[in-house]
Amino acid sequence: MTDRNGHGSLSPADRQPGYELSDISTRVVVLFATALVVAGIVIHVLVWLLYVYFGHVASVTYSRQYPLSSVGPAPLPAAPMLQVRPREELKQLRADEDAILTSYGWVDLNAGIVRIPIDRAIQLVLERGLPTRTPGDRAAGTPDDEKAAQRGTAAAPDRK
Repeated sequence: MTDRNGHGSLSPADRQPGYELSDISTRVVVLFATALVVAGIVIHVLVWLLYVYFGHVASVTYSRQYPLSSVGPAPLPAAPMLQVRPREELKQLRADEDAILTSYGWVDLNAGIVRIPIDRAIQLVLERGLPTRTPGDRAAGTPDDEKAAQRGTAAAPDRK
């Protein structure tokens, strides 16, 4: 015959059907589930108490300040700043340039320098032509003229 540990030989007819004859104890399963639920509740209560404690410490230690709710307009960042509306800024720049190119105005009032519209400037250049110099002409006040005046002789013509 065979012993209880399964050692020895049993004939196939003497063996029992293919399922467990003894089940797990229901009492052990219920105790384990109860311990799990109690441990979960205890952990949740401890974490809640920890949050209450830290909240109390934070409210006592720090006064409530809201740094993001500043009064007045927000300060501008340091230059260079990004363009917020580049298309509108480009349109404004071109409008300002067109206003300068198509209007009369003073460039330097003390020196008597004015600006005229570009269309009028083109007409004047076409009518009068561009100023030119002949090879023998020299502008007054050139270094060669000053040296020649000091020596008492005329300046030599340009050599090419």
